[in-house]
Amino acid sequence: MRRRELKNMEWGLLIVAIILSIIGIIALFSATQETEYDEFKKQIIWQIPLKLNFFKLNFYLFNPFFTIFLNIKLNLIIVVCDS
Repeated sequence: MRRRELKNMEWGLLIVAIILSIIGIIALFSATQETEYDEFKKQIIWQIPLKLNFFKLNFYLFNPFFTIFLNIKLNLIIVVCDS
């Protein structure tokens, strides 16, 4: 069962997500150098468990809501572009 999950995983997407996370952590580290790294520590503490649990999420549960989310996004883009 576990081997099947690893075989079907999209490795390219995982690598891109990890690279973007590293870039974000470096940017946050750079922005908090003048403080005592409190925000940086909080980000690390929250980011790791949330990302690990994110992989367990079944995204097919969101299929019924896809059109609703898409319509909300498009309407917000129209509102922002009109103003």
